[in-house]
Amino acid sequence: MNEESRRRQLREDGRRPLAVNLAEGLALSEFLSTFTGSAREDLEALEAAQEDA
Repeated sequence: MNEESRRRQLREDGRRPLAVNLAEGLALSEFLSTFTGSAREDLEALEAAQEDA
């Protein structure tokens, strides 16, 4: 994303209601925590399989 489009997006986000930005931030946070949790579980399973081999 270039600098101009980043600025434009920040201005658009700034015009939205706080509740909308907060809801999107919380949804993203939940997604990322689920994603990292899944990745951690996959890594632990892979490490366990390597130890058994």
